[in-house]
Amino acid sequence: MHLSLSPLEKHENLLKTIGYFWSDALNCFMFGHGPMSPTLLDVVMITGLDVTSPSPSAFKLTKVPYKLSSKTDCTSWGAYLQRHMKTKGPVSEKEHTAFLNFWLEHFIFCGPSLAPTKNYLSLAHELAKGTQLGIGKLFLGEVYRYLQLMSVKLFSGIAIKTGGPWWFIQLWAQLYFQNHIPDFPLLASCTFPDVKGKQIRCTSYGQALYRLPGSKLSPQEESKWFSTFFQGLDNPTFFPYMEESEHFENPLSFRLDSFADDTSTRQLFSTVIRPCFLPVGMSTSNRIIKPGYEFYQPVLVARQFGLGQVAPHFFLHHLTECRADLPDPLTSQRCYSFFDALTIPIPTDLTFASLTDGFEDWWTMWKTHVFRKALGPLLKQLDADHDVPVEQVLLLANFLDAACNWSFY
Repeated sequence: MHLSLSPLEKHENLLKTIGYFWSDALNCFMFGHGPMSPTLLDVVMITGLDVTSPSPSAFKLTKVPYKLSSKTDCTSWGAYLQRHMKTKGPVSEKEHTAFLNFWLEHFIFCGPSLAPTKNYLSLAHELAKGTQLGIGKLFLGEVYRYLQLMSVKLFSGIAIKTGGPWWFIQLWAQLYFQNHIPDFPLLASCTFPDVKGKQIRCTSYGQALYRLPGSKLSPQEESKWFSTFFQGLDNPTFFPYMEESEHFENPLSFRLDSFADDTSTRQLFSTVIRPCFLPVGMSTSNRIIKPGYEFYQPVLVARQFGLGQVAPHFFLHHLTECRADLPDPLTSQRCYSFFDALTIPIPTDLTFASLTDGFEDWWTMWKTHVFRKALGPLLKQLDADHDVPVEQVLLLANFLDAACNWSFY
């Protein structure tokens, strides 16, 4: 919630180009150096949201017993706050619900509406009552779903106006591509405004990343970022949390600096490395995202957990869809709890290392299929003034069509 205290400078060049590399078949980015994806561990380390409590389900949320303003009678968030904010007395459950609805819709999930909606109202009511829910799982599920919606519109040439938590994609990409960003600061040295606007020391990765500068759209910068994603990094950062995590007090639930001694840290680590069906959609009347799931497959990005990466086997991918809408409470309950009984024991002496075994041969083969077109002509589409070297015009295949139909069966 502290992240809401500071404005974020949008990195428009990064956000405009990274979407071309999203595979909605695997729910991961396909960069030149290999697959990478936002994970539940990233959600914990950047946002601190809960990923261990039961997943929320639109079908199990109780009806809100009081009426709050919506965009039909309140045309802006400012008017909404004025209508529901008290200046005296204790905070009531209704006022708490109104605030959480505003926070979830406007700051966390960033819906496309500029006025209040009821998409997360029932969820806000459950949180106001003190119900423990895995909001982090819902958050990552909706990140995946918005990326899927964006990729479909991007390759169809349709304007992207779906909203979505792009702020998280930006923070995530800046963290993992920090070697590509000039003068990337020591995150532990960054400051963040407190509730009174005073600059204080950052206590989490999220606060530090929030203070990084953004960029305005520029054809030259767009082409640089596209080239970086396409070619990949020579020495990519796969596990960025080892070096500075001891300087941040948050999240309290996951402490790499006391991994061997902290049982809760190892239990959380076991949770973030197992597959699951992430919930999406908290309203049965939402026209953009209906109640359903997105498939979470950490086996694709083991190096992002400090684990060895092998050539992935898509056993589960053969048995189920990457995403689907869910029709009723029973189906959603079974879906969201499907992997709960899967326990992955974590040794106290676990050593983190981004190693590979058989993966490089697998990726070399698939890279020739995914990145089939020369880079130069693609950069020319982003920057008309880009000078294409002759050697970059030799390979002719439709990269964008290939990217739209990525499949790794």
